[in-house]
Amino acid sequence: MAKAMLVVLSNPVSPQVEDEYNDWYNNVHLKDIVAVEGFVAAQRFKIVETEATAEAPKPAQRYIALYELDTDDIEGAAKRLTEFAMADDGRMEMSAAFDADSSLAFYVQPIGARVTADTPAGTAS
Repeated sequence: MAKAMLVVLSNPVSPQVEDEYNDWYNNVHLKDIVAVEGFVAAQRFKIVETEATAEAPKPAQRYIALYELDTDDIEGAAKRLTEFAMADDGRMEMSAAFDADSSLAFYVQPIGARVTADTPAGTAS
């Protein structure tokens, strides 16, 4: 189980570059992030049109990337990622199709065990 996750919500800058955005994200960016010490896996999702509840607003972002961390030093991993992203040596290629201004990013930690249909009642905390 991941010790933490980085959650990133984002969009392309326009519908015209959505294919470019998805290609860059799937084939370049995910691999760039998991190359940083502490980050071990990544996966992307697209928000679907099915409503979870009628009253719940959908986020402005249509895409979600989840990055798994396997480290107890989340702050250290976050610092390494920032240094990697800000390096002037071209290690991390950003795409002009990525809308950085509207993206959201935050770290989360599990607060209980993962629950499946097979998890016995009363054992998930």
